[in-house]
Amino acid sequence: MKSIYVLLFFSPLLLFSCKTMKNDEKLKETFKEDSLALVKMVRERAIAREKHDKIAELSQFSEDATFINSDGLLLPDKKAIEKHLKAINSSDDSSETFEINLSEIKPPTGILLYRNFKGRWTDLYDHYTAGNIKIRIIDKNNALVYYPWRIDSFLRSNPKDTIISEIGLMTLSAQRRNDKWFWIAITNQHTPEYFNDLDKHIRIR
Repeated sequence: MKSIYVLLFFSPLLLFSCKTMKNDEKLKETFKEDSLALVKMVRERAIAREKHDKIAELSQFSEDATFINSDGLLLPDKKAIEKHLKAINSSDDSSETFEINLSEIKPPTGILLYRNFKGRWTDLYDHYTAGNIKIRIIDKNNALVYYPWRIDSFLRSNPKDTIISEIGLMTLSAQRRNDKWFWIAITNQHTPEYFNDLDKHIRIR
């Protein structure tokens, strides 16, 4: 009878343990799917950024999203973000001549200028690179996303002739709303150097 009592005592614990393990496995699978979805969003964002597709880029933001750009300018809502993206894209179509020179760029600013240039924005093509993406799942509806980025602007007539590069780190706060992920807050910052893998970019004290 003693063995029967022991079995009866441990049976609820075993059932609870099995249920907990199944829940943990399900949660891990959900987090894995969410991480893949967020990585896909970043890849789509990079493509939109390179193509200067502000509609595609803007579609990932929530209506109440905030954005702090690499100059430290706060964009308090989606309308302000849209205006900012429109201003960036319109400059690429400008026929006005502009000039940049090495003396204007003082490191470390996150801006690398390779040579003096005088011309139009339409003379240049931007190549946007997103480095390794780091995902931190907070809970089932919230996550933080980090990725290094680089923009290389080179002459359309000679792709090997890079004029200027910008480098930095993007920090994105994502939230699931109605079963869809949105960016609700982004902070963009220039960094003194480009690093492809954030996990390896650690200062040991």
